[in-house]
Amino acid sequence: MKLLRITVLMMGITILMLASCATTPIRTDAQIEPAVAQVQEPLETIVAESSPEPSEETPDVLEITWQTTAEPWRGLFGTRQVVLLPPNGEMAPVHGIGTFGMDSSIGSAAVSLGLLTYADGGTVIIEIREGPEYVKGSQTYDGWNTVFVFIDDAGNQVLPPDVPVIDIPEEQEPFVAGSVEEPGFFTVRNSTGTTLTYLDIYTNDMMAVDEVGYNLLEEYLPHESAIRIFLEEHPDLKEAVLYRYGQLFHVLAEGETGDVYYREWYPDFDSLEFSLSEEHRYEEPADEQLPDGTIRFENITDYAILDIYVLTPEMEDSLDFSFNLLASEVLPARSYIDFRSDELSYLDGYLTETYEGYLLVIAYDEDDYIFERLWYPAYEKWVITMTEDAFYGY
Repeated sequence: MKLLRITVLMMGITILMLASCATTPIRTDAQIEPAVAQVQEPLETIVAESSPEPSEETPDVLEITWQTTAEPWRGLFGTRQVVLLPPNGEMAPVHGIGTFGMDSSIGSAAVSLGLLTYADGGTVIIEIREGPEYVKGSQTYDGWNTVFVFIDDAGNQVLPPDVPVIDIPEEQEPFVAGSVEEPGFFTVRNSTGTTLTYLDIYTNDMMAVDEVGYNLLEEYLPHESAIRIFLEEHPDLKEAVLYRYGQLFHVLAEGETGDVYYREWYPDFDSLEFSLSEEHRYEEPADEQLPDGTIRFENITDYAILDIYVLTPEMEDSLDFSFNLLASEVLPARSYIDFRSDELSYLDGYLTETYEGYLLVIAYDEDDYIFERLWYPAYEKWVITMTEDAFYGY
């Protein structure tokens, strides 16, 4: 999306970026282990009495793997597809019950409804639908709320037991069955051993369109105390908790001693009461002395970075993105990569104490979001750290 990058820069981005060789090895010091959704045991299936009419006839059988998700059908609402899963399958993440997020494994979702077994595999029919509307801003990407369901031979949706059939007169508005009481709050317990002074909980979408950094604590939270977060008081959290399948939440807190705590939370798979403990304390990597002529780029965001650019003033003026430091490499989240300054000849004359200006550093993550910052080589150490605070947008 180079055109988009250029358009964004012409609208006023002023940032700088670094260049590297593709052969430079990447060293990773992971701080956070990703949460993996657990697939439920197979359930007895029941059939809904009615389902929306598909937009097209059921196509031929498509062979897929147990890792295949509904991503290829993003936004193709109403499409039906017969898929064939091979035998001897393995469990993969599933988000949702009965109606599944598009990043769910189709095969494991079918197993969760008792339609297939991992040992035998088999054939099922999926239908692509539009999930509950939840639009935070114009930057939301097309088809983000795609979900899928399973259809039986009679054309009806397959549901797990005890799931009511709901008539939604306006499918743009989320609807909750009257017999099901939606939760009004979730609970965060402090088991860190210290008093918490700051607590922020956010999703990737919230970070994309809003400023992250809202303190949910009205008062300090002592050790072994808990706070209830009432959803009605926080509309963004309410929408994400109640109407987004398999949503990942980032939980960030600070203690009175200055320690930082971080964990991930999946409301659809974890309890609505969770805790922060000593094991969630984030430790900054030890400050080591870099060899002379070494430039280090640290990615302490929660996203893999695919492109890194360090632009001189001339390159910034001409929108020159010709040198990607990572080339074909990927820099994982919570990791760093080192570059040799003598391998970046185009920066000669800028990496000196006599150059008092800045270089613009721009990074693009796996979702093509932009992170940017200014780097003053004459005054800063040669460690360029890209944080969530450097997030610019799409």
